[in-house]
Amino acid sequence: RLDREARQVLYLLAHGAHAGQISEQLGIDKRRVYWIREKLRKRFGTRTNEHLIQRAAAEGFIPRRD
Repeated sequence: RLDREARQVLYLLAHGAHAGQISEQLGIDKRRVYWIREKLRKRFGTRTNEHLIQRAAAEGFIPRRD
């Protein structure tokens, strides 16, 4: 399970947003975006955003990109 904020960050990452854009859209500090992203990477066992998005899609957290 992911909390609402983590799901929002994941969704925006999957749609190509970078930390600054995510920060502005969600109204949170950029450092918090980085922190959430690192938690997501640990949760999914990944090291890159691309791999994170692939794993999240495979587990049904975001729609797959074909």
